[in-house]
Amino acid sequence: MKFRMDQAQRLYSQPDASAYTDVEIALGEEVEIGSEVKRNGVGFCPVRRRNGQSGYIPGNTRGGHIKPMTIDQNEVVVYAQPSTGSPERTRLRKGARIWLFPGVVETGGVQFVQIRNAQGIEGFMSGETRAKRVVEVTRQVAMKNMLVGGLWCVGGLVATSISNFYFFGAVVFGAIQFFKGLGQLVSAPV
Repeated sequence: MKFRMDQAQRLYSQPDASAYTDVEIALGEEVEIGSEVKRNGVGFCPVRRRNGQSGYIPGNTRGGHIKPMTIDQNEVVVYAQPSTGSPERTRLRKGARIWLFPGVVETGGVQFVQIRNAQGIEGFMSGETRAKRVVEVTRQVAMKNMLVGGLWCVGGLVATSISNFYFFGAVVFGAIQFFKGLGQLVSAPV
């Protein structure tokens, strides 16, 4: 999941307060962040920077999640600044993929949210814009899909081998879910 740092933070090589490095993640930098792990009562989150460098940050690091969304209305104007008088950066059509930054900016009684589109163009759109949340698949969800699919597939094969009935539905369903989970596991963030 994408995360924007609201504070500068030292990167740790392990989920341990004594495993600090000389690397600092800057204020405003975006990282991929994983689920918090606890060691000796202290929480750390695994992160991966854009340059591929990975490590851990304390679980109480201030920042906000950047949410993947899709536009759910015919057209949306993206402005350079949070104002309808600002120059247009782009227009988005229904179904366009965006990333929504945390927070709302209010200007002249109108609310705006900061976004980035799939082409990397950042700007502001009306806070009234209809958008749907896109669920990002984690490694845990992918592994669960593989496990459930594998069990259905093997169960169908075993049931077919010990009976006079063919359980092709279970075998096919299980295989599809297993390979779906495998594809999700390969593409899931750390």
